[in-house]
Amino acid sequence: MRTVIMKRKLLSVILYLLFIMVSFGQTSADTISGSIPPSYPWNETLFSMPDTRQSTEYSCGAAALQAVVGYWGRDIGEEDMMEMLNTNPESGTYPDDIIRVAQEMGLNATYKENLSLTDLEAYLQEGVPVIVDCQAWRSVSQANESWADDWSDGHWVVVIGMDDKLVYLEDPYLLGSRGIMTRQEFEERWHNWRGLDELDTGEQIHMGIAIRGDRADGFQKFRHVD
Repeated sequence: MRTVIMKRKLLSVILYLLFIMVSFGQTSADTISGSIPPSYPWNETLFSMPDTRQSTEYSCGAAALQAVVGYWGRDIGEEDMMEMLNTNPESGTYPDDIIRVAQEMGLNATYKENLSLTDLEAYLQEGVPVIVDCQAWRSVSQANESWADDWSDGHWVVVIGMDDKLVYLEDPYLLGSRGIMTRQEFEERWHNWRGLDELDTGEQIHMGIAIRGDRADGFQKFRHVD
């Protein structure tokens, strides 16, 4: 009788340990899948977008363009980019300056408003990154507010990928990580004051600056250290 009881206890312990192992494994898998997409259905070249980091609270536009021109093979530092773009603490970076500087660097820049997620997907399929202006990194006190009502936290990011659930971003506010938003959340946050120049105070809805270049000019993966 004691042997039977011991066997039952041993079996119970084994089943409990198996349950813990399966649960832990599932949790780990869920955690990984939540932070690292298992596959990248978009054009692989966009995921090679350089990861830049804005050095000030107002230079996200300069750092975003720095990443894009780097993707197309142009090597320029953020400080020089800020000077070329006239980036400043009062207004940040105007979209017309982003277009101008991109064109001065031999790239084709197209400004459009009222874009859809389908439009962004079409650009990505061509291997074309799109710089967008959205609401991001607001204060903790605004956490319960709707993003649709937030017009004071404009932030430049680069759309580098999409799937059926998420939009993937090169966010200059992050270093070593890619930004993600759900498709619905991205659409809700995809707006800002237009600010084409200092006198323009119109609303800017679903704006994007698509920047094309010659991929043959892209950076070499390995270079000699001179």
